[in-house]
Amino acid sequence: MSTTTISERKSFPVRIGDATLYCDGFKASAVRTVTEAVTVSGGSTITNNAPKAMKLILRGRVVTTDTPMRFVVAMNAMLHSAVFFDVTVRGMRCEDSILQAFTVEDVGSGYLEATVTLVVTEISEVNEVSE
Repeated sequence: MSTTTISERKSFPVRIGDATLYCDGFKASAVRTVTEAVTVSGGSTITNNAPKAMKLILRGRVVTTDTPMRFVVAMNAMLHSAVFFDVTVRGMRCEDSILQAFTVEDVGSGYLEATVTLVVTEISEVNEVSE
């Protein structure tokens, strides 16, 4: 029986402010807020609704050289800042993003494992340029 390889994807770099995360994967999620009211007949009706901002969770690695904590310092500074920024991930441009959370773990390798959660208000598709 032969084995078929579906994909051999490599990490892709994502620039977040002044830091680069070599992303192994991501998760995007969004939700709509809905307000309901009870009708006179006992049913329900939607009185208001609006989409909330999308959450984008990036998982990957940070290459460490002689300053392994540089990424931690950069993410912490962004967390305490009210500055919005843009991020491009695999052909999707995330505009007016803000850092909501991050975790960084030293796993004893030549890199740090990191998870970064962004809250994104606008997304659009962009053409990726191959090098």
